[in-house]
Amino acid sequence: MRIALVNPQPFQPFYSTLKNVSLPLKETLLYPPLSLCYLAGSLKEKGYKVKIIDWQTEKINFKKLMKFDVIGIHLSFYSLLSAFEIAEKVKEIKSETKIVVGGIPLFFYPHQIFSKGKFDYGILGEGEIALPLLLEKIEENRNLKGLKGIVFREKGKIRINNGLNLIKNLDELSFPDFETLKLKKYVHWFFGKPFLPILTSRGCPFKCGFCSKYGWNEVYRWHSPEYILNEIEFLLEKYKIDSFAIVDDIFTLNKARIKKLNRLFKENNVKIEFEANSRVDTIDYGTLKLLKQMGLKNIFFGVESGDPLMLKRMNKLIDLKKLLKIIQKCKKLNIYVSCCFILGYLNETPRSLKNTLKLIKKINVPNPLIHYFIPFPGSKAYIELLNKFGLEDLWKRMIEVEELPKFYNEEWCEVTKKQLQLVKGYLEKLKLLGFITNNQNLKHFYLLKRIRSIINYYEQRI
Repeated sequence: MRIALVNPQPFQPFYSTLKNVSLPLKETLLYPPLSLCYLAGSLKEKGYKVKIIDWQTEKINFKKLMKFDVIGIHLSFYSLLSAFEIAEKVKEIKSETKIVVGGIPLFFYPHQIFSKGKFDYGILGEGEIALPLLLEKIEENRNLKGLKGIVFREKGKIRINNGLNLIKNLDELSFPDFETLKLKKYVHWFFGKPFLPILTSRGCPFKCGFCSKYGWNEVYRWHSPEYILNEIEFLLEKYKIDSFAIVDDIFTLNKARIKKLNRLFKENNVKIEFEANSRVDTIDYGTLKLLKQMGLKNIFFGVESGDPLMLKRMNKLIDLKKLLKIIQKCKKLNIYVSCCFILGYLNETPRSLKNTLKLIKKINVPNPLIHYFIPFPGSKAYIELLNKFGLEDLWKRMIEVEELPKFYNEEWCEVTKKQLQLVKGYLEKLKLLGFITNNQNLKHFYLLKRIRSIINYYEQRI
């Protein structure tokens, strides 16, 4: 049985809204579709022939796609409409082709998605174990009794088997397979060369109000240091790529694991460079030094706001004083720092916005990542918007009418769209100034003077 795993093309206007961040020059936001790579690894271990098609880097050739017996499609909120289109074209050309889907939207809206899309099967939760079991049933034309967390059609009706596919022991998984991807097209914005993403843990124990919770990301699980070492050595040998993005929600949750991993790196002479996500209350100077020794070049901190009251509303219970200290320690170790901020959250005020701007200037990192707040299903914020603010479930509506949702921050905060745009513009220029100042090849008196004058313009109007 031949399997194609497809990563749909995000709808461009919506994609640019969701990815409303700008990175220094020659940027790229393209990451290899890691979830599909994990599926490919599991399927190949079972003997299936698998190809990954990432619409971010290559167009889908539907005639060639018809050579596959089963097509798996990854669903996300910003590519869902594209997934509907792919399934419709496939069924028009070859109706007997089986289409399997999975992803976060299916967890929240299984009936709506199957009512609208021409999908045959869906997997609720993690698919590395569930998908091979489902394919075995399909091959043998057996009923799906006994398979948990499966959405399917039976006698014209949509059926859902109870349960959620959650993998408790991550070390049982095969390594992700990137073999059929065009890896040269994924050039990392910081490293300036091809890279590979790896996931050393799944889930997050924190309960931030803006973060979507969808069952399998609520249980924190992790790979052992030995598994991580073996995976990195395997990827280094197979793909000859030594730059990695560790995409865990929080890589630094388990300090003992990092300490052991550091020792294993030294014992096995592992030489890589990597970036990772952290949280200021899960890291200290000692851990930073260990990470630096291992090859850490860039670290992300989710700060979200510079206003203590807003942080409390977000349930992002971090200490801003500690943030400042940790950033200074990173600079001392020559670790590049990226901080993420959310503008226009629930009950945002001009005052809280100004406090965020003050903090951004104070921490003085060259690449603050700015996101407009977008409420996603499963987050406390979205539930509050539906129940207290009377917001229509626009994601559900998007599925039903195939129309992208439009969110207006004025509905839930005291900051206008114009104010948010001013702040965003100001921060973009501030970021550009920091990047030029920190890059010896770009320093130019007139350019610096011009950027500073634009920044003064924005400061007078915020």
